[in-house]
Amino acid sequence: MRARHVLVAALFVGIALIPRAEIVFAQGVEPNDGKDETEPTVGADEERARARTFANEGLTAYRRGDYATALAKFEQAEKIVTAPTIGLHHARCLDKLGRIAEALSVFTKVSSTAVPSDAPYVHHRAKQDAMLGMQALEPRVPTLLIEVEGTLGNKAELVVDGRPTPFRAEDPPRRLDPGQHTIELRRADGTKATVVVQLAERQRETARLVLPPPRPGGAPGDQAAEEDGEGGFVWDQSTQRTTGWVAVATAGVGLSVALISGGAAIAVGSDLDSRCPNGACPRDAWDDVDTHDGFRAASTVGWIFAGVFGVAGGVLLLTLPEEEGVTARAGLGPRGIDFRVDY
Repeated sequence: MRARHVLVAALFVGIALIPRAEIVFAQGVEPNDGKDETEPTVGADEERARARTFANEGLTAYRRGDYATALAKFEQAEKIVTAPTIGLHHARCLDKLGRIAEALSVFTKVSSTAVPSDAPYVHHRAKQDAMLGMQALEPRVPTLLIEVEGTLGNKAELVVDGRPTPFRAEDPPRRLDPGQHTIELRRADGTKATVVVQLAERQRETARLVLPPPRPGGAPGDQAAEEDGEGGFVWDQSTQRTTGWVAVATAGVGLSVALISGGAAIAVGSDLDSRCPNGACPRDAWDDVDTHDGFRAASTVGWIFAGVFGVAGGVLLLTLPEEEGVTARAGLGPRGIDFRVDY
């Protein structure tokens, strides 16, 4: 009988300690607001209480195997506070859900977190557990090396399962979760290559992406310009036609200025002819003389613009290639100018 009473008493004590264990789980955390810890924070106690509630709810969900709910609760808590205990269980939830690449990243972050010497013991223990979790999980995470065949061009973008990220040919293998992944490499000109891969735990895979030729007039420079480390420009039919019409329009503006200014100069000059006999103008006509000279100068400049841009525009438009697909490429780099015509 006495043994039964002792067992019942122990059971009640254990039940009473469970809430206390959950509270300790989130104690000692600070609001994640970026403020100086020495300054009083309005509502800091309320923020800690909210974070503690989310963390305890997450821990309860984790214990009953509801890892998706637990993950959501831990993420809510981490938006308010920063604590190794919360980060540790965040990573464990990701691991249970099969998102081991993300879990490894969180384990690594928690294990590298600086924990003050006077922090609660559970924080030091959580950092140690995160280090062990990282070491155990790292060999399980599959990696994918991206190899590219073809000219990469500038500002290439890698899209993994719909998530874009910058890409360079020398990038190391990428850690991904097990399962199927769609890998797409996009150039700035819109051309792309796509491959679908299936990864398993501990697998080390290589994906080869074969890019099509760049589009004429597209953003990527030619191979010579890319090797020089500089961008290039493309001169094709469209560019020549546009430049020709811009030159003709500029010539039209110059002609308008020449005609308007010339007409104004003639009008002012006619008045000066009657006021300035034998070319000698009185003092009260000097301002009109300056106006007349200004109109004449503007007219001259207008005629020059009209002539130069008119001839240039006419030459560009009259010498357009009749054959489609002719592209002239000029690349400017440290070794000089590279010029090439593609047929």
